[in-house]
Amino acid sequence: MPKQANERQFLSEIAILCLFKVPGQSMDWYWKKIAGVPFILRNILSLQRGGINHLLVYTKMPGEIDERLMRDICSDSRVQLKLQWIFEPKQLAESARGDGDLLIFDGSALHSQAEVAATLKEARGLPRGTDGSKIFIFSLQDKILSRFLEDIDNFSSTLFEKILNDDINSDFVGHRRKLIFIPGPKESLIESDNDFIAQQNLLLEACGLDCGSFMGRWVTSSMSRLLTRLFLKISLTPQLMVPIGFIMGLCSAWFFYSGNYGYGVLGALMLIVSTWIASAGNEVCRLEFMDSKTGSRLNRICGNMVHAWVFFSIGMGAYNTTGKAMYPLLGGLSALGLLIASISGPVVKNKTQWFQRVLMGKVAYGDFTYLLLLMALIDQMGIFIMIAAIGANLYAGFLLHAKIWPSLMPVNEDPA
Repeated sequence: MPKQANERQFLSEIAILCLFKVPGQSMDWYWKKIAGVPFILRNILSLQRGGINHLLVYTKMPGEIDERLMRDICSDSRVQLKLQWIFEPKQLAESARGDGDLLIFDGSALHSQAEVAATLKEARGLPRGTDGSKIFIFSLQDKILSRFLEDIDNFSSTLFEKILNDDINSDFVGHRRKLIFIPGPKESLIESDNDFIAQQNLLLEACGLDCGSFMGRWVTSSMSRLLTRLFLKISLTPQLMVPIGFIMGLCSAWFFYSGNYGYGVLGALMLIVSTWIASAGNEVCRLEFMDSKTGSRLNRICGNMVHAWVFFSIGMGAYNTTGKAMYPLLGGLSALGLLIASISGPVVKNKTQWFQRVLMGKVAYGDFTYLLLLMALIDQMGIFIMIAAIGANLYAGFLLHAKIWPSLMPVNEDPA
């Protein structure tokens, strides 16, 4: 029942994306790509991800929007909101009628999901957060609001002043609606070709910033950004990146299995590159609004399978080199511990946020690959598999403990 009420609250809000400025009077401007997604489509998807379910796209140049462009946007599987194309101010005023808030976004700026979500929070009386953008909120009578929309082609600050004066001086007392204008941050305005490049660079610079460890922040994230730029440039899809990274990971395991020094170094390097490719694939998914829980789960499963096979292969490689029977056992224990942790982890995730921040934040998921490369270079793979067996099973034991006795675990405690 609460979910249904929340959905009705979202549906009561109507958003308008106004394409005010069109350099050269051509809609091609809004079809230029930013990080692999057309400008107008990126804004539509950001508004959708931010919480908008009903969107009116308004432009006063219907001749520039052909049926193919509208069909391409409306048929895009990523577009799930209710989308209407409006070409006349009176039609806009008619379509925008309702009881909920009315949000107007400046289509000449690039809007972010965080900005939209923060605006909706403020509209509902909740703390806005710190997204850094400015919005303007007005409470207007229905007829004054309709008059504003009918004159929206003359949009300016003076129009706002005129509408506010009309509202104040009106003797009519009736239903009022909240009008929220979101111009977007000044640095997000796109007024020249160089601005498209600047906005894409800003999006790419944000890639990999969630890596909390030293190696993740300074190596993995840097290489991820570099590969993300390359993959976007050559239009390599995430559907291809996942198999490429998976195959490279399995090949690295095969190199470890031989126990040869040169093959071990090559396998470690290949495993690191596969981690970079997986990270870049995740960033491309995010930038192109193709990320999903199912895709994230699939990537995690593939990564765990590769790492488990790598651990077992390292143990077999050490056995082939030394003839000591304990190494296959250590490799098997490492793989088993990793698989148990991967199965138990999602179950207890909400119960162990403090542990994720305090310990796992210091050692990112793929950071062990750099330790593996170091141990391969100094030819100490036996020591590595001992460390891996102990670490993987300690972590698995912790997660199993949290799953079996959740009441003994701290709940969402902040160590700070």
